[in-house]
Amino acid sequence: MAPAPAIGDSGAWQNLLAQAIGTPIARTEAIALARRLVGYLLAGDRVDAASVDRLRLSYAEAKGWDPHGSQPMPKLPAPVAG
Repeated sequence: MAPAPAIGDSGAWQNLLAQAIGTPIARTEAIALARRLVGYLLAGDRVDAASVDRLRLSYAEAKGWDPHGSQPMPKLPAPVAG
């Protein structure tokens, strides 16, 4: 299983806030997901398990994960605080 991406790794944000070619993704959904991810990264110890599960699913879907495919669900980056 692949390790969780480091938050400083640009791959952690690819397909979330930026496309693979570097152009920004400014859709409302992308910004909302980035807001949730940043909140988790800054206060991971205060986020309940159900919210983390929902965030991980949203993150995985934004990264192109197919729940019916053979690839494992991507992991969230590790919180930097908490």
